[in-house]
Amino acid sequence: MDEAIFRFHIYQKVESDRERNSSGEVQMKKIMVYTPYSPSTPGAAGMRVASIQNALHDHGMESHVLTPADGKGIALARRIGSIKSKPDYVLATSPPLPPTFWAMIGARIAGCPFILDAKEDGRALHILTKEKPSLKEKAYLALRKWVYLNADRVWFLTQRDQEEAVQRYALPLIRTQVVTNGTDSRLTFIPGLKKRSSQRKSLSIPSRDKVILYAGSLGDEDVFSLVKEGFSTLPSNVFLLFAVSVDPTPADQHQLNRLNDQLSKMGLNSRSRVLTNVPISDMQSLLSLADVGVLPWNDAYPTSLPVKIFDYAGAGIRTLARCSLDSMIHEFLEKNPTWGTDCNDWSAFRAKLKKELKKIRTPAARKKFAQSVSKKWDRKKIMSDALDQTFESFK
Repeated sequence: MDEAIFRFHIYQKVESDRERNSSGEVQMKKIMVYTPYSPSTPGAAGMRVASIQNALHDHGMESHVLTPADGKGIALARRIGSIKSKPDYVLATSPPLPPTFWAMIGARIAGCPFILDAKEDGRALHILTKEKPSLKEKAYLALRKWVYLNADRVWFLTQRDQEEAVQRYALPLIRTQVVTNGTDSRLTFIPGLKKRSSQRKSLSIPSRDKVILYAGSLGDEDVFSLVKEGFSTLPSNVFLLFAVSVDPTPADQHQLNRLNDQLSKMGLNSRSRVLTNVPISDMQSLLSLADVGVLPWNDAYPTSLPVKIFDYAGAGIRTLARCSLDSMIHEFLEKNPTWGTDCNDWSAFRAKLKKELKKIRTPAARKKFAQSVSKKWDRKKIMSDALDQTFESFK
């Protein structure tokens, strides 16, 4: 049976039952969104969920966001499937993968379609490189395959992620789509030398210094090698700015302390600033005062295209990435050279950094570039188009 016809038969009754209430009035469709990070959480994951939620609102849908605080395991499934007003759709973001299984069970209890927003799965990619994975690791891979094959729609961040799942699990292409990240209008470049000067002063950044920005987490990326190797030789007029996302856990606190200790040992304390969990309302200012954005990518995630590339470009600055030559980042920057450049070792990184610091865009050029990028890669439009395609597939 054709995939679209099959899905139509499964969900025809659900849709017809919920389109109108007892008075015959059209009801607003409801969607439950499960995420490990709430939309208010700083960082890429929270921002992506916020963009999903905003796009759902623009589609006239009522969204309810659930996090681990709202339930885990079977409790999560019951929360989704046994609420008084059952959802018309359930969407869950991954990784981590296990909670999405329970979100799917909740969708099955509710009798509605399940959408998996599958970002790069570093744990699975690591296990797949092993010759003899443990029983626990084999169970994880089996769970991954089951969730992918049983989701009604699977979103992927990149075409490489999509191809990996389609080829590995014979996942029907018709049930998948690429929903990339994009630029966020709240992070676009703020022109104005006076405002830039004020922002720098508030952060104790010398007015003539060139600012190198790292925005991201301390877990997925190789920040410590960036500091030790990438910043081992810096011109005297360079200031390092770190905007890092950290959870209130001992592990994350240890990583934060390690970063501060490393900067101190290298004598970079007076030439750097580490900010944690910067709210979106302040992130725009940091991106606007920066001159170069850096990306020390972990080679364990070759299929990924981090959101910070879009954040940097949307603010008019170039990205300098350290990544493997077989990575999605290298492929993307080669196709979009105005966005930045990359290299696969730290010696080349240091050499390219010096060149990047000599060709910083003027405010006028930054504004023009940021506008062109935002026009083509607007996250709101990308997400809206993704929802249109997804809901159309369920008809």
